[in-house]
Amino acid sequence: MKPVFVDTGGFYAFLDRTDPFHGQASILFLRARDEGWGLFTSSYVVHETWALIQARLGWGAVEDWLSSLLPLCEVVWVD
Repeated sequence: MKPVFVDTGGFYAFLDRTDPFHGQASILFLRARDEGWGLFTSSYVVHETWALIQARLGWGAVEDWLSSLLPLCEVVWVD
């Protein structure tokens, strides 16, 4: 298993079709799913990503992220 940390930029690029890195992010998330990469992120990134997506793309995009993309990742809680 290939461990890969996902940060806010990766999540956002995948969701925003106007982002210059949208194509790359889409390819990498699909590859991660197909090849069984071990995606992980932190609770801080979850918080930051939620705020960014809601502010820029709206609540519908937050729901999409929560239901389809975030479940692909293990969330490491920072204490």
